[in-house]
Amino acid sequence: VIKIAKELNTITGVNARVFVGQAKKQESGLSQKEQQEIMNDFRANKINIICATSIAEEGLDIPEVNSVIFYEPIPSAIRKIQRAGRTARLMEGELIILLTLETLDEVFYYASLSRERKMYKSINSIKQDLDNGVSLEPEPEKRERQESLF
Repeated sequence: VIKIAKELNTITGVNARVFVGQAKKQESGLSQKEQQEIMNDFRANKINIICATSIAEEGLDIPEVNSVIFYEPIPSAIRKIQRAGRTARLMEGELIILLTLETLDEVFYYASLSRERKMYKSINSIKQDLDNGVSLEPEPEKRERQESLF
């Protein structure tokens, strides 16, 4: 991410900052105060690009983000959704996933896509069941067995 931010900063009008996790004993990183300063600067339009590690996947609330670029796909549908959730909270946005054809990138991308489709299909099925009045409670004998395990 450091190289990416440096390269982006050579472009006129770009002010990119690196956003990484907190420093550990043997590793460099950002303090919580430095992380907060970057977020404040981004919200105040002092910087216009944040180059982040996976630390930005969860826990950050940045509704002003309108584009997210993944430099590698991941096979987890949940992580993909969490990552994509960083964009378009208050406005229309875009998600760009870079991958190298005929590599594991391609496998991960399609695996994630397939898992995400299955997840949404399951969610829609549950919604339909609820709309049709189908109870999602387990049958009594199954519930008793489940309760007896604890």
